[in-house]
Amino acid sequence: MKTKREKKKVFISYAREDQAQAEKIHQYLSDANFDPWMDVHDLVPGDDWLKSITRAIKQAEYFLAILSHNSVDKPGVLQEELDIALKICKKIPDPEIFLIPVRLEECETPEKISQYQWVNLFAEDGWVRLLRALHQERRKSRNWNRRFMASLTGMLIVVSFMTWKVAFQAPNSDSTLLYENACKASTLPLKVGFARLKDCPVENWSTLDGMWESETVQITPLEQSISSSQDARALTGYDLVIWGSCNDQNTLQFELVSSRKPDEIYEPTSLQATGTLTEVGDVGEALISYQRGEYAEAAQQFDASKLAAGSPELELLRSNSLMFAGKYEDAISVLKDTVLLQVPTWGAVYNNLGIALFNREELKKKSGYNFNGLPEFDQAIQYATAENDTETLLLAYTNKGDLLRRSSNWEDAESACKAALQSSAQSSLPYFCLARYKLARIAGSSSDISYTEIQDDLTNGERFGLPPAKIYILQGNLYKMQHQKKEALAEYEHFLNLMQNRACLQVDWSYINDTAGYITMLKH
Repeated sequence: MKTKREKKKVFISYAREDQAQAEKIHQYLSDANFDPWMDVHDLVPGDDWLKSITRAIKQAEYFLAILSHNSVDKPGVLQEELDIALKICKKIPDPEIFLIPVRLEECETPEKISQYQWVNLFAEDGWVRLLRALHQERRKSRNWNRRFMASLTGMLIVVSFMTWKVAFQAPNSDSTLLYENACKASTLPLKVGFARLKDCPVENWSTLDGMWESETVQITPLEQSISSSQDARALTGYDLVIWGSCNDQNTLQFELVSSRKPDEIYEPTSLQATGTLTEVGDVGEALISYQRGEYAEAAQQFDASKLAAGSPELELLRSNSLMFAGKYEDAISVLKDTVLLQVPTWGAVYNNLGIALFNREELKKKSGYNFNGLPEFDQAIQYATAENDTETLLLAYTNKGDLLRRSSNWEDAESACKAALQSSAQSSLPYFCLARYKLARIAGSSSDISYTEIQDDLTNGERFGLPPAKIYILQGNLYKMQHQKKEALAEYEHFLNLMQNRACLQVDWSYINDTAGYITMLKH
């Protein structure tokens, strides 16, 4: 936890007519473990107010410009404070955020700060978006020698769908461990089943086994005859199954049996590599790192592999590795400049590109709506329809529905979810899409949707194989809305527990942060 000295300083600039609202913001920031500065609290009799205010703005991590009809065009102290803040902005390296316009109601933004993305504090998710912006990590030191490193264990975000008037507190100690371990690579040995290569000398098997053997990899020789992917994937208890044959070169088939990826991402699960022992061994090393959740290392291994460059599937896994390592710009480059050049009509690539674009923008900015990825999801739908690729079609519709839901485009979000259901009523994704959409509508005070409808969607999603983590987070939200605290707590803790062995996107951290906050709120 941050000490008082380490708390992030936030300067609150406001018009006198908005003092009551500014006082509330000051209190909420204090409760959320920030150090807000406000003239009525921090100026003392005899202070040179202009020098004191200038000093406070320069020492602040963030400058909040509180805006309403009362303040937009009003001359006075607010305008002077804005001018000081704008001078500081010119010295701050991109893409750091300093000045945040905070709108208390629908109003124009002053022209001189119109280039800065505002946050609507009156919106359903306004307070959440503001807190996320204030919690972001600084990338470079400020000129006034202030540098705060974000600490996951000290992050204090409690989200309320119904109101932004919530006191923020730290996660309880009994949920901190689950929170800290989310999205980390597996500590368990990777279980690899390796069938002897058909028509190959024994030394080939031994050479590959030696390349892959380590303390974190458990390789088991398979005596079963494997002649198809279906045979390999029918084996239980393995994360990765390898089989193949030798002719002029070695041909290895890799079956990714387990998956730790986010559910929004397409991941090829059956991959073939043909080459020398060293070449196919290098592919195996990259896939072992990928399956273990060591994504930065996997991306480097795919990049160095001679065989990966000629395989769209392996390059797609390289881009996935980069995404899961938080390197969205690099992932986008691989998808655009490599994979799409090889397979320009592969719908799954457009789906993953949309995810990468959306998460890149989520990493850059923490306020305002993010529409990046929408055209890519539409392209994924177009190509998946032409290819009769149901898996990609479901992913793209679900991702499109989620993006539209986030922007409160309710009608189109519902249409995307229903289109997914029409594509396949035997898949879990449409029910997940609908449940998430309906929860958001109820949170927005919609009276046309019942809790029973949402429970039915969750039941259907579970019946058709919706990943347990998704079930737990949505079921927890449903219980919370129904004021069933004990049940909601259990679901949220199950969710955090399952996220310990998963790959995460930037947006997944929002769910993890929110869940830790929900647990805190429910236990008080």
